Amino acid sequence: MRANAWAHGVAEAVADKLGVLRRQAKGDLKRFKAYIEARGMESGSWRGEV
Repeated sequence: MRANAWAHGVAEAVADKLGVLRRQAKGDLKRFKAYIEARGMESGSWRGEV
């Protein structure tokens, strides 16, 4: 996945340089994947193509 984020202010710029935003996004994606896979079945929602 690719996402763009721009730092606004000193605190965000420092967090960006330390890789905090990247680690947060990776953790969020891993938790979302685990959540979806743990459901074990489809939700009954849309089945189209993207």
